Amino acid sequence: MAAAGYGLALFRIAYGLYMLNEARRKTADGWLTSGTRLAEAVQPHLASAEALYRPFLTDVVLPNAATCSLLVVIGEWAVALSLILGLLTRLGSALGVVLLANYLLMKGVASALNGDDTWLFLVGFLGLGLGAAGLVWGLDGPLARVAPVARPLTGGARRPDTASVD
Repeated sequence: MAAAGYGLALFRIAYGLYMLNEARRKTADGWLTSGTRLAEAVQPHLASAEALYRPFLTDVVLPNAATCSLLVVIGEWAVALSLILGLLTRLGSALGVVLLANYLLMKGVASALNGDDTWLFLVGFLGLGLGAAGLVWGLDGPLARVAPVARPLTGGARRPDTASVD
């Protein structure tokens, strides 16, 4: 069991570093100050976007590209830091799932199956969240011990030696 925890921690950190690179790249490319880059990323995918999602892109994302661009970059930074630090890993993984699901719907599910890594990352984020990946080499373990209310977000289970006996 311990070996699986270390493997999951390495996986978590690698995903975090990938998201850190994506967030850093978008920040350097001006995504925080303008919606132009987001609009340029969305436009080529409008034809292949999922039919139910296309109106969201055309009616919400594109008219509000500056705000949506800011949210994407902040979301990627949050996911990256959460995974690298192993802090609120389940929350960070859930945010990663939301980001990747949006990317997948924008690209179109069928077109994303053709050599795109979106599926891989989506499944990986699900695994990290379900596996409580921040408990090894992360801050989730200590946080769960000092703030029991945070356990659902950290994956820290109640320790049997702390159970009350009546």
